[in-house]
Amino acid sequence: MAMVKDYLHNKFKHGIEAGILQYGVAMETTSPDVAEILATSNYD
Repeated sequence: MAMVKDYLHNKFKHGIEAGILQYGVAMETTSPDVAEILATSNYD
């Protein structure tokens, strides 16, 4: 069975609505390597 990810579900926004403290990362570099690392780190 193929695994399908629900891209419309935003865990960050749902956490805010549930009153859960949320952490995020601001990226100020143009490095694609850093962008890939952050994209797979579970931060929004």
